[in-house]
Amino acid sequence: MNKSDRIRAITSAIVIALSLWFLWPTYRLATMSKEEQQRLEIENPEKIDKLHKKALKLGLDLKGGMHLTLEIDDSQLKADEKRDVLDRALEIVRNRVDQFGVSEPTIQKEGTKRIIVQLPGLTDPDRAKRLLGQTAMLEWRLIRQQDEVAGVLRKLDENMRRVSGDSLVEIGPAKADTLGAVPDPAKSAPAAKAMPGESLFAGTKGADELPLNVPLETVDKTKPFTSLLVSFNRDWVLVREENVPLVRRMLMRPEAQAAMPKDSEFMWFDEWMNLPEGGRGKPLMLVAKDEYVSGANLVGAEPQPNPQSPTQRSVAFTFNRKGGRELARFTGDNVGRFTAIILDGKIKSFPVIKSKIPDGRGVIEGNFTDVEARDLAIILRAGALPVTMFTREERTVGPSLGSDSIRQGLRAGLFGAGAVVIFMMVYYQLAGVIATLGLVLTMVSLFGCLAYFGAALTLPGIAGLVLTVGMAVDANVLIYERIREELRREKTIRSAVDAGYGRAFVTNVDSNLTTLITAIALWQFGTGPIKGFATTLSIGILTSMFAACVFCRLVFDLWVRRPMKKLSI
Repeated sequence: MNKSDRIRAITSAIVIALSLWFLWPTYRLATMSKEEQQRLEIENPEKIDKLHKKALKLGLDLKGGMHLTLEIDDSQLKADEKRDVLDRALEIVRNRVDQFGVSEPTIQKEGTKRIIVQLPGLTDPDRAKRLLGQTAMLEWRLIRQQDEVAGVLRKLDENMRRVSGDSLVEIGPAKADTLGAVPDPAKSAPAAKAMPGESLFAGTKGADELPLNVPLETVDKTKPFTSLLVSFNRDWVLVREENVPLVRRMLMRPEAQAAMPKDSEFMWFDEWMNLPEGGRGKPLMLVAKDEYVSGANLVGAEPQPNPQSPTQRSVAFTFNRKGGRELARFTGDNVGRFTAIILDGKIKSFPVIKSKIPDGRGVIEGNFTDVEARDLAIILRAGALPVTMFTREERTVGPSLGSDSIRQGLRAGLFGAGAVVIFMMVYYQLAGVIATLGLVLTMVSLFGCLAYFGAALTLPGIAGLVLTVGMAVDANVLIYERIREELRREKTIRSAVDAGYGRAFVTNVDSNLTTLITAIALWQFGTGPIKGFATTLSIGILTSMFAACVFCRLVFDLWVRRPMKKLSI
């Protein structure tokens, strides 16, 4: 074996070994039973996740999934602000999808206000819509104390009584000037356990154990607003479920707005609380507008176990240096006070600030489920959307459609490949067998590359696969016809093979290079299905050229080394 053949042999061995290595996770998952997958998901989730990550992926048209058209609402922005808002929203959506764990998503702009998102293999579309559409404006705001809230409630009653008069339904007798029992919030506030070396917020999300049965004593028509409340036993009030819609409407009325301090506003807790006497209530809190910390400087967020509940999760957060200084000042100035952790205008947690947080690290200790904690961490890490975004169009592709597409596509590919193999072996005899081996190597290398680069196989990709079969054979046809021409000129078998490969090489490069340039252009400027076709075709061109000019040449050289009178071609 000469030096050139040794190089070809080593290169071919490396390509075959790498291709099989890249395809091993795909083969492992394909041959794994459902019971074994479920067992691994419990015993060794990292291993099964690694296999899924490295396995050959299927696109939306083959695996099923979700297609979303998201539209931004930039009506509240100024004309310098609207210029790049879509690009910023696109980047944040892409970051969220990447962390969501969907393989080979499609994310692209459409027009000036829309973003197209395709999520192959998605099993929870509602979760995806929440994750992508959530604005993720995170804030820590101070909750006003009881005496401040009491003053606002009295003013609300006065303003509404003056406007409504006797039109309200009389509920019952009450004392005139009291707002109910007012226990010390410092004594009744639940506290979180701090991790070693950290000062944390104490969580209260979902705290059904709170003593919420303190009745209000202002329940007559002279108190039109406070008569709708269940209790006022801390720095917030509680509204019974059936009264929440009416209270919302009342707070939007002009007389209610006039009663509000300019530096404060009412906000609702995002969850319901069970009442001891039955039913549910929702906390309503007066939060500061001027005393807050923005989540704009948050640089990290991770879910973690909740020390107060083994079945629940919390979210640990980290600020950069600027955000850490702001958080240190905010917590240091307000130790013992309640603070509202607000996400997109909804209070997610209202813990007590137990101590100053000097290092910009802490925990949002809401009783989140595992999925809720992961999603909250994702949107906090990815950042806030610059505008509100809503779903304009939603389509779900079922797995049955994907199965039919795979079956029909593979059938077409196998029939086409089978017909080509039969033709090559009949027309070119033993040389056709070598071409078939090259075709097998082309397919193995192509699938190995798709798995390695994380590209998804789509229905247009299968079309590119079938086209690659024809192009791989075409390269060998050019070489074989050149060899035949040299043999007709009565050259020796060895010299005919050398001349055939040498002269056909330039022609093969020219024809495949022009096709490769076209495929690259399709990939660069195309979208969706066009990219899938271009990806498969580009890789197919390179692997077919390698198989024809390196691997098949090596086999030919080894074949013609032995003495022979006639070449079976």
